[in-house]
Amino acid sequence: MKSRVTKPYDYHLAEIPQELCLWRIPEEELEQQIETLSRNHAFEEDADTVMMGDSVACRSESKAARWNRPVMLFYPGRNICDADLENACVGAKLGEQRTVAIESDEVQLTVTRIVRRSNMPIGDELIAAENIPGVTTLEAYKRWYRETNEPDRRRNAAYRTAYYLTEQVAEKIGI
Repeated sequence: MKSRVTKPYDYHLAEIPQELCLWRIPEEELEQQIETLSRNHAFEEDADTVMMGDSVACRSESKAARWNRPVMLFYPGRNICDADLENACVGAKLGEQRTVAIESDEVQLTVTRIVRRSNMPIGDELIAAENIPGVTTLEAYKRWYRETNEPDRRRNAAYRTAYYLTEQVAEKIGI
């Protein structure tokens, strides 16, 4: 098979969309990554008052047998359980009793434990907890993250650009 180009095209003249050329990690993404690290290294502590997002253990008592339990777990704000039961716990203190009307029954909840999850503060201690060799400070982590991830981003941007150029050449010469 013999083929020949019937219409020359200078690919250097192709205008490449700016979004294809982006390969550097933006500061916003880096900050988001550090926030994720903070959440990953969160710690739990006992609390005195129930807030949204806490984990709450209650003793539940009712005339209906299905609500009589020595331990019921609630996660206010996460919509895992019945919203009325979850919301009844919000603002309660340890040992406090709350009564909730649900499905024509009254359920009495007694808060027995409140656990709050707190993110690890962002700083050098958080970065040290990651145990990355040679990376002990926040600035060193940012540098390491860029050095580790930007080569892949650059390669992916090059692939996208090459594909775009190939499509443009094919379109211009009529393939």
